Amino acid sequence: MFKPTKRIEGAHDEGIWAVKWKGEHICSGSLDGTVKLWRQNLSLSATSSPKKLGITSVSILNNLSMVISCCQDSTIEFHDISDFNSTQMIRPGLLEAWTISVSPDDSLIAGGSQAGAINVWSLQDKNKVASFETGNNFITDTAFSPAGDKIAAVGVDGMLNIFDMQGTKCIFQSEAHALPVRCVRFSADGKLVYTASADRHVNVFDLTHQVAVNSFSHSGMTLSVDISPDNRHFISSCSDHSVHLWDIGMQRCMQSFDTQHSDQVWGVSFNEAGDKFVSVGDDSSMQLYENSSSK
Repeated sequence: MFKPTKRIEGAHDEGIWAVKWKGEHICSGSLDGTVKLWRQNLSLSATSSPKKLGITSVSILNNLSMVISCCQDSTIEFHDISDFNSTQMIRPGLLEAWTISVSPDDSLIAGGSQAGAINVWSLQDKNKVASFETGNNFITDTAFSPAGDKIAAVGVDGMLNIFDMQGTKCIFQSEAHALPVRCVRFSADGKLVYTASADRHVNVFDLTHQVAVNSFSHSGMTLSVDISPDNRHFISSCSDHSVHLWDIGMQRCMQSFDTQHSDQVWGVSFNEAGDKFVSVGDDSSMQLYENSSSK
């Protein structure tokens, strides 16, 4: 069972909208315009120079060399993880990126536009290499499959779109939710896609058969979801300040953590071992959860 352990009040000066755990690093992005790098014990490692607008998304390259962030003005910034200096920026234009995702081989970055497109840039030269039109509205989140051969996108109109990266065509489209979808994630084996929505559900889709296979109900708008590396559990966070741990095989909630945040919880992220995870929210706090049985 997991239990809340270390907690950082005032981890940022304003609400925290994004978090990502990769290797020994945790990065967070806030409406205060800063990106922060944390160690696994939540001790602060580095802080970026503040932007004028809030940070909507953060990611860490799989080779752990760089942190990437996206700002409310769509600026994508690269921070060297060794000294946290800003090394380069992509300025795609206003409304051209909201959240970002990185391909498994660290070669591509994707971001959804407010016009319904999935924009893709090369990490090597920072040039735009593709743009997939979904035909839908504002894309709120994107995710690459573990093999890097597919990309998923969700938006404010409740739609889920999945594109084949090689054929650059839409291979699956679904009216996934009745309200805006805030987060999309692939399972670790790439066979399932999880979507978290303001309609208070996390829905699960089987890509092999292209059907919805499960739906998990929450008491508040679901804002974030992340899947454990062993595909046995997923975590979700809600607008009602709660965080939940779910057993995928048993299809039930194992634990609810409803007293750790005093405002809506925008992000959750597992570590690569799956024995710890972290949550962040509008109360500017960061909470660590650890599996007591692994100690």
